[in-house]
Amino acid sequence: MPIKKRLAVALALLILTLAVYGTVKLYSPLLIFYVVEQTLIQKAPAGTDPALVHKRLQLIVSANPDQKARVEELFRISAYLEKVQTLTPEQLEFLIRTPPPRSDFIRKDRGAGKYFANYSPIWNFFLFQDV
Repeated sequence: MPIKKRLAVALALLILTLAVYGTVKLYSPLLIFYVVEQTLIQKAPAGTDPALVHKRLQLIVSANPDQKARVEELFRISAYLEKVQTLTPEQLEFLIRTPPPRSDFIRKDRGAGKYFANYSPIWNFFLFQDV
């Protein structure tokens, strides 16, 4: 195969790789949010308004200052949801409680290290970059 064809194939693979990287970086937090939201709605007690769950979850996530903190909060909720089949009204209130005002909302340990202890640094780079 001539060098020009090899170069064209290598360039096409590089462009494809960059496109996949950009897509994953942009949409992975949105996908995590969607999965957590749908799981909350499915496990919520009967009669719970899905719009209210969406609004309260959006408030919780937007209260965090950066993408890393938002993803960690979603993982915290997801870890709790893994342990229960259905939520009681008290458990749902605990998970989607309205966050306090930003000046009082300082958390020292978010505990995300245990979730990402087995991931390579490259995955931490993908997951925690601000878009």
